[in-house]
Amino acid sequence: MATEHGSATGEVLSPQLAELLKPQQTGIIVVDVMDAYFSQDGKLAQMLGFTTKHLDETAKRIKAFLEAARQHNPATVVFTRMIERPDTVPPNLARKMAIGDTPPLVEENGPGWNYYEVSPLPDDHEITKTHYNSFTGTDLDAHLRSKGVSSLIVVGGYGSRCVARTAESAADDFGYNTFVLPDLIANPDAVDKPGTPKGADEIAGFLQSFDIILGYTPQSQAILNAWAGKS
Repeated sequence: MATEHGSATGEVLSPQLAELLKPQQTGIIVVDVMDAYFSQDGKLAQMLGFTTKHLDETAKRIKAFLEAARQHNPATVVFTRMIERPDTVPPNLARKMAIGDTPPLVEENGPGWNYYEVSPLPDDHEITKTHYNSFTGTDLDAHLRSKGVSSLIVVGGYGSRCVARTAESAADDFGYNTFVLPDLIANPDAVDKPGTPKGADEIAGFLQSFDIILGYTPQSQAILNAWAGKS
């Protein structure tokens, strides 16, 4: 049974989507899989009191996916990391951080800057960003064009923020065939404590609208099966 999105088995891509996702024209973007956001010891988890079990599990799946995907030589693999402090974010967000008395969250080369579970290889492209959208103020689009990329796979965290903004921009602003893999994105664990993230609900809403309007949401195994020639 073929599927064009994550609502079915997620194990086999339709021929049309498999054609879009030929490895030589596909880039993989790993968004902000770093200690600051994924680790239970990270500043956000400690400050807001949420747990990161789902993030940890997702990071391990991303690592396994990258190892398998690299066997098929995708056009490029890009890793992003974010600096998140009042003097680097846009003025409106800096204001919001000030109103909420939010301290700097991520400093370049500071606590939380290291990658979490994953590691770029020498030929991978690394981006430092100051916006949720990985295209804003970076060379991401120029790099992808230089590699002949027409389709993108976006994975990482937070699913409803940095992944969502990057994927939506890739599809809507830059015209890439964009795939977000539901099993390879995550938010902090959803909890009932007032003021803490409702990550699962936020991601479900994003994936539904993205799949209907802008792109595609297959499971990761569907892509690996397609690349391995399974049908």
